[in-house]
Amino acid sequence: ATNYKNGVKNAIEWWSNDIPGIGVGVVATESKASVPQADIDTYVDGLAAPTLNDVYNQQYLASFLNPVLSWNHVRRNKVPALDAPPGSNITTILKRFTYPPDEVDSNPNTPANKLTDVAMWFEGN
Repeated sequence: ATNYKNGVKNAIEWWSNDIPGIGVGVVATESKASVPQADIDTYVDGLAAPTLNDVYNQQYLASFLNPVLSWNHVRRNKVPALDAPPGSNITTILKRFTYPPDEVDSNPNTPANKLTDVAMWFEGN
């Protein structure tokens, strides 16, 4: 619970006081308001004991700017539940990449490509 609350607090402080896309340590400007430390502390202190689902959601949010890591968290934990965009014909999340043709042509040891909706070993089914 302590580590979870510390992680949430660090995430809020980072997003509040740094400008995403520019880098850590860049102080907020007039166009981007920061959250007062007292408000952050009050919010974090009021959090209930975290569930495993809460931890998984926080991992996803913390890795959001690193898309491959975020993608793997969702595939490993099934959290958050991602719905297809309205009106789309998407039925599953991409589960794997395939080897490109030049790799297959140049490396005789390349395994046969599986379909992109076939689960990886760590996903179960």
